[in-house]
Amino acid sequence: TMAVAEERKAVEAIRSQADEYRREAEQARTQQLTHLQALEQFYEQQLGEPPPLVWAQQDAGFFIAQKEQYEARKGKLEQARKAIGYLQEEQARSRQAWIVQQANETEAALKDTLPGWSEATLPELAEYAKKLGLTPQSAELAFVHKGFWEALHKAKAYDQIQADKAKLKPKSELKKVQKPGVVAPTGKAAERAKREAAFNKNPSVDALAELLR
Repeated sequence: TMAVAEERKAVEAIRSQADEYRREAEQARTQQLTHLQALEQFYEQQLGEPPPLVWAQQDAGFFIAQKEQYEARKGKLEQARKAIGYLQEEQARSRQAWIVQQANETEAALKDTLPGWSEATLPELAEYAKKLGLTPQSAELAFVHKGFWEALHKAKAYDQIQADKAKLKPKSELKKVQKPGVVAPTGKAAERAKREAAFNKNPSVDALAELLR
């Protein structure tokens, strides 16, 4: 266990260094791109219009000089645009490579830690995220982070529990049993009750005789 823990620490250190290098390289490319875009704007403003052909008839030397200057400015503008395109493509390739690497590492980590993982887990979670309005376009880089999928997994499990509860039919309530009240005696029971009441009211030999008959 200790060896595995040490190995994980070493891997995390290397990964941290790689991420730092990637961020520095990305920042440098962004600065270069900003500089080139400023040059592009400057060259566009300086380019102007090509010299008209009528100048060649009036002064061929002057026309040729103006045309060369125009072509030189145009060449600088084209070079700046090519450099911008190259840097943008480089940024896109670097970003895509990092996304793929991060996604693979995240999937491997989820396989080891997420309860009930299967090959269908990731597509199911992605579909659940889509229902919530979370797509790779809206959530951006969150899709390649482990915590994003762990949160989705918990939210999906909670929603499933709530849905299962809603499907359960409530048990029919037992009818309340009312406490039996005093029921007025009828027939012989009524007559005996009267004799008991008379005896209790006036205990005498005659009343006792009536009660016992």
